[in-house]
Amino acid sequence: MAKDAYFFPHDCNARNDPKILAMRSVYGSAGYGWYWMIIEMFREEESHRLYLNKYTYDALAIQMQCDRSTVEKYIADCCTEFKNSGSTLLTTDGEFLWSDAFLRRMKLVDIKREKARESAIIRWKTEHSENGRKPKVKRSHSEGNAIKERGEGGGK
Repeated sequence: MAKDAYFFPHDCNARNDPKILAMRSVYGSAGYGWYWMIIEMFREEESHRLYLNKYTYDALAIQMQCDRSTVEKYIADCCTEFKNSGSTLLTTDGEFLWSDAFLRRMKLVDIKREKARESAIIRWKTEHSENGRKPKVKRSHSEGNAIKERGEGGGK
């Protein structure tokens, strides 16, 4: 699992989205929780999609604490019934399951991450080339404490 697998953008008012409201009108709070469980699973996948095989619905049923037929109905409804302006909560091509909205959000996160990485590389190269040496690295707060604990700087 990637180090950043714990982060994804999430609007604090997502519960008021018309597609979410429609889904909640049928499945209640449980359905809302199932939706976010599935979104979290998307985030854990590198492609942000779930591969569908003969065990996927059983695995989802374990995660969602319901039976396979409930999962199948819920996913089908999220892919066909709960829509706004033609876009649905979830999408499937029969091989994968995904959320178009989540893919758009993660694309923006990936663009930001890449820009930050490029900036860090440029900054490092600039600092490195200024005097032909590696850039100075400041000790972190915890490193300073670690030195004191080892007896350096006036300790034992």
